[in-house]
Amino acid sequence: MTESVYADRRFWAGLVERAIKTAAQAALALLATAGAGVLEWDWLALASVTGGAVVLSVLTSLADPTRTTQATDADTLTPSGRHVRAE
Repeated sequence: MTESVYADRRFWAGLVERAIKTAAQAALALLATAGAGVLEWDWLALASVTGGAVVLSVLTSLADPTRTTQATDADTLTPSGRHVRAE
């Protein structure tokens, strides 16, 4: 019997990483295009759009769990420049 990809720790690590990156990208896009000072930003709209983007990111990860898990398996470089597999 094969273990579900949803039971894999790497899947959940990939899902969280993708959601955090999506939240940062959505928030930065809104803040960069607002053209207003920090006291003039619509914080409720920022939270709403960022939250929506995170929900979509999580749903995307759930819909394609293999790609989400593989994203955490990518080769990484050591400080010496050698490729190693992420554990």
